[in-house]
Amino acid sequence: MIKKYIPMVLLILTTSMLSAQLRLGADLGGKLGGTIEGEDMGSIGMAMGFSLAYDHMLTDMFGAGLEYQLGRGSDAEDDESEIGFTTVYGVVNYSINEKMAAKLRLGYSISATLGSEADEIAKPKGGLMYGLGVAYGINDNLGLDVGYYNNAMTWEASVWGESFKAEYNYTRLQAGLTYSF
Repeated sequence: MIKKYIPMVLLILTTSMLSAQLRLGADLGGKLGGTIEGEDMGSIGMAMGFSLAYDHMLTDMFGAGLEYQLGRGSDAEDDESEIGFTTVYGVVNYSINEKMAAKLRLGYSISATLGSEADEIAKPKGGLMYGLGVAYGINDNLGLDVGYYNNAMTWEASVWGESFKAEYNYTRLQAGLTYSF
């Protein structure tokens, strides 16, 4: 008889601990590095970009999130392409004290883009995303979030009858403002 009520009790306990957070982040100091057919192509600096994210905490320590990066270009003068990712991830939140927490985000970029021209000749695929950061609560609703993030992406292209595969990593520092509810 008790087994019958366990799912209901778990649901009540879980939903009573739910919290959510919106994050607007400025991606600073980004670098895009890659390899084409295993050969290192070096890295280029990326212009500042913005990311919008939603984290939904299932407990005080674990949750899930979704992040959308608005397109951002490179620092190169003659390069007009933009990159961006949409990522689904898990969140681990470890409270350091009442105001501070360490954050770990691990997930998969469900979509990736290198910009309209590159995406016409290539088929971009997402890849692993991870991030480490620290959050500071200003008050019950507002906070600051700073972290280091890495998004991976692969794409296959066929140009002038030649097919090749490229792998990219986009690393960045992100400073964000959060709103918890």
